[in-house]
Amino acid sequence: MKKLFVVFLLCAGVYSSGNAQSFSLGATLGANLSKINSTSFNTAFKAGYLAGAYAQLRFGKHWGIQPELLFVQSQTTTDSNFNELYGSQLTNAHNLTHLNLNYLDIPVLLTYRILGIIDLQAGPQFGVLLNKNNSLLENGQNAFKTGAFTLLTGAEVHILRLRAYARYGWALGDINNMNTAKLTSSDTWKQQCIQLGVGINIL
Repeated sequence: MKKLFVVFLLCAGVYSSGNAQSFSLGATLGANLSKINSTSFNTAFKAGYLAGAYAQLRFGKHWGIQPELLFVQSQTTTDSNFNELYGSQLTNAHNLTHLNLNYLDIPVLLTYRILGIIDLQAGPQFGVLLNKNNSLLENGQNAFKTGAFTLLTGAEVHILRLRAYARYGWALGDINNMNTAKLTSSDTWKQQCIQLGVGINIL
């Protein structure tokens, strides 16, 4: 977690040492629609939320960098065959249907402004899982990997001090930390998300 704060501060610190033409700092709130692509999870998007802070550094007329620090809740539901695959490893398999995954995420987005008010955005998002669901497993290990790496792309509209955005993200890695050695086929857990939110510039 400390490493994520350091990344966020370093990104924001570019303003003080670079040639940024403008700088803004603000707060954001929104919805996080997420799912896990897997044979053992329901693949419909489930609604959670996100909240946090952002900084935007602009270089010239079009280009900018936007680091953010977000608390993100992702929700997921297991599919009917989850217990068949992992039941022997669970402490309470018959109650395992719905899970909340809380992440501390840092997106670092490259932005390109068009029409004076629209930013096209793309970049990586680094995440740390805050609730590790240790109680799911009989051996006390984590069911989900503690880190996540996601690529985000989307757009943001600016009107005075307000902004509204929509983004799509897909994870590059497998977040499955269960022991799958005994499975007949690999069961990867890969997250996807849709982020919808609004923000307001404080500085």
